[in-house]
Amino acid sequence: MHPKPSPTAQHQHWFRDDITGLRALAIVPVVAFHAGVPGFDGGFTGVDVFFVISGYLITTLLLREIDRHGRIRLAHFWARRIRRLTPASVTMVIVTLVVGAMVLSPLDLSTLAGQSAAAATYTANIVFALDPSGYFAEDLGVPNPFLHTWSLAVEEQFYLVWPGLIGLAVLLARGRSVRVRLLVVFATVAALSLVASIVFTPTHPNAAFYLLPTRAWEFAVAGMLALVPAGRLGPAWLRATMVAVGLVTLAAVTVGFSEALAFPGWVAIVPVAATMLIIAGGRGPATWPSRLLALPPLRVIGELSYSWYLWHWPFLVLMTEVWGQAASVRGASAVLSLGVAYLSYKYIEHPMRFHPRLSASAVRTFAAGLTATACVIVASGIVFSSGERAQAENIEIVEAREADPEAGCAQSDTCILGDPQGDRTVVMYGDSHAGHWKEALDEAARLEQVRLVVRWRSSCPAVTVYIVNTSGRHDARCGAFRDHSVASIDEYDADAVLLSHAEGYLGRIRADDGSELSTADQLAAWERGYEEVLAVHSGRTIGVIRDNPRFDHDPNDCLAEQSAEACAVPRSTALEPIAELRALGTEVLAAHPIAVEFSSVDLMCDASTCQVSDGGLPIFRDYNHLARDWTLTQVPELRGLLRDLVGPADAPAAL
Repeated sequence: MHPKPSPTAQHQHWFRDDITGLRALAIVPVVAFHAGVPGFDGGFTGVDVFFVISGYLITTLLLREIDRHGRIRLAHFWARRIRRLTPASVTMVIVTLVVGAMVLSPLDLSTLAGQSAAAATYTANIVFALDPSGYFAEDLGVPNPFLHTWSLAVEEQFYLVWPGLIGLAVLLARGRSVRVRLLVVFATVAALSLVASIVFTPTHPNAAFYLLPTRAWEFAVAGMLALVPAGRLGPAWLRATMVAVGLVTLAAVTVGFSEALAFPGWVAIVPVAATMLIIAGGRGPATWPSRLLALPPLRVIGELSYSWYLWHWPFLVLMTEVWGQAASVRGASAVLSLGVAYLSYKYIEHPMRFHPRLSASAVRTFAAGLTATACVIVASGIVFSSGERAQAENIEIVEAREADPEAGCAQSDTCILGDPQGDRTVVMYGDSHAGHWKEALDEAARLEQVRLVVRWRSSCPAVTVYIVNTSGRHDARCGAFRDHSVASIDEYDADAVLLSHAEGYLGRIRADDGSELSTADQLAAWERGYEEVLAVHSGRTIGVIRDNPRFDHDPNDCLAEQSAEACAVPRSTALEPIAELRALGTEVLAAHPIAVEFSSVDLMCDASTCQVSDGGLPIFRDYNHLARDWTLTQVPELRGLLRDLVGPADAPAAL
């Protein structure tokens, strides 16, 4: 299954096998990171490797164009980019749109259609920059099989701007050294962009992650490298050292970086610099590390890297949507997408890149590209209309699904809710299953004149255990969140502590070093962690909100197409995902003086069945989080919970 090398003499003239192999070292970590493979927590930096490679190769190509023709033939350049990228990309978008329309909820179709149009027009990075969930969100809400196209959009926008910038610099050189003028331009772009990235990453993380202005420096520094004559990069031993250091650094980044880092910012300098070392050290006669990169297996994967990148994410999103988040499903998606990538490369990407009729005419290439893009937009419009009709017919469900889980109190923040002047204080902390009660508890605490301090963080339960999220990654900031939460109890002189967390973590509990545990060891770790947190709060009044049922699907998808009665789930099925940790929690709590245990299970389940709708109101936001409006219907019960914790108010609050 070896793709054929490019047949064109021009392509082979400056083609470098080691860079093709480097592409393999970029795509494999990206796919492994998305599939949740342990040891690839920093695999997302493979995209930065691609950016540097693109910046170097495109600048090299444009410099050759200037040397040969004295100018940049923009139409010729852009036509080559269209033939290189658009056929495979449009194919992926069309297939993903069609399959997504078949397997996703009707309520998701308008969002899917908008994403597909953005992917086809290379504006996906702008669309996703406006999405508050962010690239590393554990639960994306609406499945997003086009999320990966943000980086393709960044590259296309770079291809649109970069040649014009170079051409303008050449035009303004007026007899001066063109390369010196270009070096000044590239350095200026790199400096401004890097500063913007460092400044905006902590304050506007989505914009810094997705948009070209904060990513342009990664291309620009590679362009600076392309300006340096190969003969000035030192002797063979030095170049070999450069490549070796770069490879070791990339490996360390792949293993050691994680989504907990503020990225890109200054942190992105590390993978970018490592990639620069590898490319620079590979110029000139090959050294032993560069020959390793040029080994056939790496070159094969490198040749397929673009197609594999295109297909791996839609496979992952749609397969896990149908068959769940099991590691076997995620792994199978990576393998199957590689097979499809080979077919895409062999029958679409490679033939269209060098198609004789398209290669002979830039106008013909532009026409073909615009036609293909127009077809995607038309198809997207049809799917969008279908989705809009479905949403109009299910307003309550749409509102439940689209409610912002961070509204009123963002995760990791310390929020003062209820009655800020209340003379009794309750601190509640836990994971997102604490967060989904915050609005209802806010209202209950206001009515009971209780000051409510809330802290929550996704996949970070109060129980002191090492947890990985549904993507298989650990939140390195969870420990600090717990410590801060415990400290807030003394800081606010709390009268009571309210713990709330999911009990569906079995299978995601790890040893302290991140290694996997048997089921028995996971249960033992949960028990120890529960005992530890209760011991920390001994001497205070403690309340616990027990977990709610959860499902292997979003019950709202069912409600959009069937009756509430038809969507009800057997009690045993709804409680099975939380059964073992729930039973263990019951045993642990029975041995401690817990003031009150509050459970929503009996509020939505009878002896045999759990409902997903209550009087026409959706109970759930997704497959495991409760809907805001439904929790607000439980304010009377929550007022009772607070009274059991800290006693009744001296005087009734105004309603």
